[in-house]
Amino acid sequence: MRQTAIARTTDDILAPDAFRLVLLASVAFPEAAIRHRLVSELDACIDEHRPLHSEAWVRAFLCDWLGEAGPAFYLEPAAREVAVRLLRLAFTRTTPKLARRWLYMRCCEGDDEGVLAVSHRLKPLFLPRTGKPRRSRRDDIEFVAGAVSSRLRQFQEPEKLLRAVCRTDRDGFTVQVRGKLPWTAAADLHRASTLGKARLDADSFHLAQNFDTLSVQPRTPEAMIRFSAALAREERLVLLADEHGGRIIVPLREFDEEEVRLPAVVSYVGAETWLRGGPQLRMTVSEDDRLAIALWAYLPESWADNDLLERLLAVAIGESDLSAVARCLALR
Repeated sequence: MRQTAIARTTDDILAPDAFRLVLLASVAFPEAAIRHRLVSELDACIDEHRPLHSEAWVRAFLCDWLGEAGPAFYLEPAAREVAVRLLRLAFTRTTPKLARRWLYMRCCEGDDEGVLAVSHRLKPLFLPRTGKPRRSRRDDIEFVAGAVSSRLRQFQEPEKLLRAVCRTDRDGFTVQVRGKLPWTAAADLHRASTLGKARLDADSFHLAQNFDTLSVQPRTPEAMIRFSAALAREERLVLLADEHGGRIIVPLREFDEEEVRLPAVVSYVGAETWLRGGPQLRMTVSEDDRLAIALWAYLPESWADNDLLERLLAVAIGESDLSAVARCLALR
């Protein structure tokens, strides 16, 4: 039996980035106990929103109608589970202007096979090669179902998202971060990035981004001394474009070789492009479950509070004995 509904407020509404990760974790988190708890809590919260259609009804709809839409709309198991929950949450008794909302499903990004548009009555409309109807609304939802499995495979890769290296040579120190960076190449990182408690000003530090690689290098003798002191004090290098974007946190430490691999924690905003728009969900995710999801995937920026960051950094550095994450680490 699902959990008893509890009173929730607007403070419990998941930010879009966190909502997408909870959806993915509820269907694909590697540890069964955490996955089952998440899906149970997710479904209970969806029921609190008073959806128009039961889970059984939505599953029957997908089984019947997606088959008629043709092979282009085959849904893999994970994408089907996500679709069930999106359809239930998109059309509830509290949805504003419910009759005008549509959910659009396409198999792949830029798919030429067409779009399956679904109304609040679960009446599908197949739109071959035309994309959205002309009168699409801002509150409509677009679900790229075929991108779910590929995104989940990225979370299983050993070098999933990011790695950091600090090296020294005759020119001084260089920190190089490589992987999926949380900003565009045009981002101004000098404005908000810090070393310890002081800002990385452009006169003292050179920051260069080239596609998936970011380099940080002291450019003056004073900056070199400051960076050496930061290594000795084990301070943190925080790379941040602005307060609304993602960030990278690299804990520094002294090293004797020419280079050393450093742990890094990264947060993203808007990384889950397989879902555009989307309903709001009131759901409270525990600190332990947030930590487990962040270890499995990444840290959504809306969860990047000090307590969770400290726990993630402790795990990354290898100084944590938290029983709540031991099983997650064993599975990575």
